[in-house]
Amino acid sequence: MLAEALATVDKTGERHYEAELYRLKGELTLKQSRVQSLASSVQKEAKECFLKAIDIAQRNKRSRGSCEQ
Repeated sequence: MLAEALATVDKTGERHYEAELYRLKGELTLKQSRVQSLASSVQKEAKECFLKAIDIAQRNKRSRGSCEQ
């Protein structure tokens, strides 16, 4: 379901919840690595999701800030 939501973001360009979707993907990926005792590659994927979520949120904050001036 998360993959579908991210695909919809790409398809429609509606990015309001994009950062949250990547944060959730990171959380779920991290939990999966703990449950399945997977190698650090899954933890690396989770970290990449978190970093992407942070980047998107910061860009969104900057673009909202420029509208408020």
